[in-house]
Amino acid sequence: TPPDEWRTQRPSEAEIAKFRDGEARRMVTTAESAKSFYTKFPKHDQAGEAKEMEYELLRAALRLGQTNQLARVEAIEVEMLKDAALPEEQRFKLRFRAVERAATALEGKGNDVMLAEYEKGVRALQKEFPRRQETFGMLFEIASNSSGDRAKKLAEEIVAGTTDEELKEQAAALLKKLGLIGKPLVSVACTVAGVPSVVTSTLKIGRA
Repeated sequence: TPPDEWRTQRPSEAEIAKFRDGEARRMVTTAESAKSFYTKFPKHDQAGEAKEMEYELLRAALRLGQTNQLARVEAIEVEMLKDAALPEEQRFKLRFRAVERAATALEGKGNDVMLAEYEKGVRALQKEFPRRQETFGMLFEIASNSSGDRAKKLAEEIVAGTTDEELKEQAAALLKKLGLIGKPLVSVACTVAGVPSVVTSTLKIGRA
């Protein structure tokens, strides 16, 4: 919990960083306690809950900057995915988290590099989970942050493939927007005399 004084006084960046680091370290310590519990009592009714707690705490610590916990998080996920009885929903969630991490790790190399990595991961998810509609939402996210032919092809793929009508409408709207970029925009303006005159300009839209 953030210090009470932060409610009235804005903390400095250094104070925020120190707080986040402290929280992350606390989470790792608690994760260690959870691991110690299920290791010592593997048949306890709460052993499975302790394993889940360890995993979620380490993920949270990783998000707060404890990058040294990445290998441990990945190892836990690998073990979880080995379980043949793992529901598809959970399996998909675990695989998506790995895809998301891989893309985010390249954020410093620029948006295009990160999006390319993200799309590579999404394509792998499509092959592994061909019936999951969530992958089309991920492609829409990529299309919305892309431009030109790449955005157009992705939007067309979504319109043709998704069964989510709302997403299909959003992709269609994106296609329409992309089709307007660079085309003449005709608007009507009035002269001083009140006689309409046609004013033509180029429609400028930012990255879709």
